[in-house]
Amino acid sequence: MHRLSSSPDPFRLPPLTRRSVLGLAAAATAAFAPRGARADLPLRIVSTDYALAETLIALDHPPVGLGDVPGWAEWVVAPPLPPATVDIGASLDPNLEVVASLKPDLILTTDYTSGVEPQLSRIAPVERITLYAPGLVPIDAARGATLRLGALTGREAQARALLARTDAFWQAGRAALAPYAQTPLLVLSLMDNRHVRVYAPVGLLDSAMRKLGLVNAWTGDGGFWGFETVGIERLSEVGPAQIFLLENVQEDAWEAIRQSTLWQALPAVRHRPVRRLPSVLMFGSLVAAQRFGEALLTAVPEAAS
Repeated sequence: MHRLSSSPDPFRLPPLTRRSVLGLAAAATAAFAPRGARADLPLRIVSTDYALAETLIALDHPPVGLGDVPGWAEWVVAPPLPPATVDIGASLDPNLEVVASLKPDLILTTDYTSGVEPQLSRIAPVERITLYAPGLVPIDAARGATLRLGALTGREAQARALLARTDAFWQAGRAALAPYAQTPLLVLSLMDNRHVRVYAPVGLLDSAMRKLGLVNAWTGDGGFWGFETVGIERLSEVGPAQIFLLENVQEDAWEAIRQSTLWQALPAVRHRPVRRLPSVLMFGSLVAAQRFGEALLTAVPEAAS
């Protein structure tokens, strides 16, 4: 969704001719085009979303401003956020003065952060790029988002190259993990000492597993976000599987779960030791999907040995 802020013209226009209409249309197009399209200058982009930001970084066009910067090192980790990227505050309640001070040419939102569009559109043009919504497969939507961001920033070639590298990674990774294709995987995030987030179809992590030819042991409906938050007793519905636990882990909660009789009785726990995986943006882009895939490329063979 593309929203542009505008203000009414306070001047009365002279009688219009065909030439003047064409001239006004051209002027309006130039006025509302991103600055990078008007002049050979880098587009100054503010993002309210991590997934869009990590894609921009992969295209070598990082955002000048981003929501929730302090959380990046915990939830995204890689790629590192450039030090020059300014924290605009909470993604759902950004500091409008900070956003305005960055003089952005374009502000990116998603369906999740769309509630702030009316305020942000008074500062600069706003474009909503949808990655997670009913009816979408996030990994497919991420491909479209990559191409869109490439077009907006003049990085079309880099966007196509990113897609090509990702496709090549899935192909090579699938071949490398072929011996483990029948091993069911159960990927979890720890919520507290009684609940976990389990990653399900059709989420980003599930798609990455499928791209690598791996089996997701959890077949429940994860909605368009691709996860369910369940009590650990629900994990008894899954037979023998390899459990992977995503960082960040609250060690005290993890210790409590590990020592519980219920956890120790789970078929998947008795089947193989639980393995830890590095933190990855579970609601991310192609960049996050490949980062998760790279972790599995190492972890799956190690777990089977």
